[in-house]
This record gives sequence, C-alpha cells and structure tokens, in this order.
Amino acid sequence: MLRNFLLLGLGFLLFTSCDEKFNCEDFKLGSPFVLKPGKLYQDCPGQLSITMLRVESDSRCPANANCVWEGNAEVVFIFRNGDEETEFTMDTNASMRSSENEKEVLGYYFILNKLSPYPDTSFEIKQKDYRAEVIITKII
Repeated sequence: MLRNFLLLGLGFLLFTSCDEKFNCEDFKLGSPFVLKPGKLYQDCPGQLSITMLRVESDSRCPANANCVWEGNAEVVFIFRNGDEETEFTMDTNASMRSSENEKEVLGYYFILNKLSPYPDTSFEIKQKDYRAEVIITKII
C-alpha cells in the first residue's frame, strides 16, 4: 500500500513539474524555423500552429542539369490561429505569374525562405525528406 502511494505521489510530481514550453514552443514569431512534412509545430501557449502537408509539385531545375528556366516547387501548409484554420500554398519561385513565396494568412505574414533538398538528377526526393524553412510574423 505504501509502495502504491509513493508511486502515485512520484507520478503526480513528475506530471505537475513538466515545463509546458518544452512541449509546445516549436517556433517563435519572426524567427526562421524548419518544418518536416506531416509534423505539427506550435507556439506557446499553443494558439498558433502550422503543418507542412506536402510538396505538391517540384519542377526546380536539378543542380547538375542545364535548364531553360529555374522551375518552381509548390508547398502546401495548414495554419491554425485559435479556432480558425486554413490550407494554403506557397511557391519557391515568386517571379512566376501568380506564384507567392510570401503570403498573408489569418492575420499573419508568411515567408517561404527555402525548400530542401534541392533536386539532383542522381536521386529522387521522397515527400518525407523535404524541409521547408519559413518565417511567420504578426501583421500589425
């Protein structure tokens, strides 16, 4: 009985002593951070979250090829601000007509800085291997 009481007390102490910031602060507004596909990233206290869903298309010119144009990759995200949620796409090549590597979503400004890895003719990029570097700032 005493052993069960001690285990219960120890479990309670461990549960209540956890720092919530450790679990939810995946990004800070205004600072670049890298997303992996399918992983949910939150700020603290967790009102904002973003998930990189997938790379919809990647026609960027491979590093070891000669191309007529540099190409483009489209990255799909889901952003949540409290109870509001929206899906949106950003592009790596903003010079293309109707492409955006910067976007306003639910009161926040997003910049897609980089999508890696960069294509190469010697390997195929799998969805799970992509990484997107973004910056999120609050629109004032």
